[in-house]
Amino acid sequence: MLVRINTFLGRFTQEVKQFNEASQYDINIHAENVLIPLLREIFDYKGLLNANALTKNARAIDLVDYESRVSIQVTSTADAQKITETLQKFFQSQQQRAFDRLVFYVITDRQDTYRKDFKKSIQGDFDFDTQRDIIDNAGLFEIISKQILNTSKLSRIEKLLSDEFSELKIQEREVKGTVEVKALQGRDTIYPNLISVLPPLNLHIADLDFDFDEHKALLRDYFKDTKQFWRIKHIDGKHIVNHFFGTLDKNFSHDFILRKGKILTFRDLNETNETFRKIIDLGTITSITLPEYENGNEDRLNDLKDLLNSTLRHDFAKREIEWIRDEGKYRFQIGRALNGRKVSYKNKAGRGVVFEVLSKENQKNIKDELGRDRVLKGKHIVCFRHLAFVLNFFLFDDRWYASIKPDWSFTSAMDGKRRSRYAEHYMTGIKALEWNDTIYDQFEFLADYLSSLSVGDMFSSMKIKLAKLPEEFSVSPSIPDSVWSQSEPKSKNTIEQYELFGQ
Repeated sequence: MLVRINTFLGRFTQEVKQFNEASQYDINIHAENVLIPLLREIFDYKGLLNANALTKNARAIDLVDYESRVSIQVTSTADAQKITETLQKFFQSQQQRAFDRLVFYVITDRQDTYRKDFKKSIQGDFDFDTQRDIIDNAGLFEIISKQILNTSKLSRIEKLLSDEFSELKIQEREVKGTVEVKALQGRDTIYPNLISVLPPLNLHIADLDFDFDEHKALLRDYFKDTKQFWRIKHIDGKHIVNHFFGTLDKNFSHDFILRKGKILTFRDLNETNETFRKIIDLGTITSITLPEYENGNEDRLNDLKDLLNSTLRHDFAKREIEWIRDEGKYRFQIGRALNGRKVSYKNKAGRGVVFEVLSKENQKNIKDELGRDRVLKGKHIVCFRHLAFVLNFFLFDDRWYASIKPDWSFTSAMDGKRRSRYAEHYMTGIKALEWNDTIYDQFEFLADYLSSLSVGDMFSSMKIKLAKLPEEFSVSPSIPDSVWSQSEPKSKNTIEQYELFGQ
């Protein structure tokens, strides 16, 4: 988890540098909005706000938390002159009356040392320490790695960063920047990797009436009895609720999230046979539309995204599509038999989604049950290759969409579930073969298949409907072919492509 956090923070720094070098400074404004939820989580600045939203062009500071009495200047300039000018404006506007700290958050790189004495720019006994109060993303990671031990908190930090600095997000901003800089005439045909999402009209919320401490102890005992000791330190509220209901009903639904002592779900909590009624205060049940709940609040928007994911994970699992938390993606399961798997949809012929990866050699040296050396003749299965995909949700003009990014997952030949020790090796090789037409072909299949799950008697129970969008739209100005071709690998062997995707 820490490795991914460090990677995302590094991408943050690098992206700001690249945009600033191109004289594009919108990323700095974007950085302020990214940092608000991030710093709230890391430093518990619960009241942190954008100062410019309160007072346009606020002097000296960008983010403020009046409860914690902390003010923050977000800057890509880290020199002593910038520090001096900001301190002077801070005291000229009497900001020290409202805040005990002024923190400089440098979204590029801070200087190693600041030789200049800033005391002349500071009034009274205001405490300003360059080592403590001037930080960059590298310094932020040091704070996270040394001071935050709560795995749930680390997971939330990782998600915040991944939502903004995943490869998909950065590529979107790079393409947008290319279009704006080139400002070329003409129109391009764009094939978006989006499908339309139709969630239920209403969200149901209720206060929890559930003894978490008691059931956490029971879950801890269960992990000890089943020798799953590594899972004990990762127990959270949802694990506890899942275990409680799992002991009562093996078909229990996991399509819910917990927030601040409340449960949020698309299931109707007013129905008398609803399972969740066992753990809630029935007098607090509230039904609300999604726009009313979100209402422009970023945290609540993220709640809805989490609930959409949770609900889809539950429905996908019934269709042998599993969520792989460690990899952050969905993948097609291998099925009951350890062999390749195909799926059929819309009266089309079956398409392969799980493939055997065979050894290159015709024999394998093994040890039998008695420890004797033996030779296994013929090719053998090294691992399984599963078609996978990353799903992200977006809300545009009050309409929900999901982006689909095709991917792969490799599992052990022993059970088709555990991650293969060869995964990184094969992932590198398969990425070298993929090119735009192949990826679009995968997207077309995934969009068709996932949208097919929303129709027909067999899948009528899906709460979230997925519908494929029109296949293309036009955009102006056009993007030159040289930009698109940068993402194409050097090798475009069509035969390799067809072999790769089982066609």
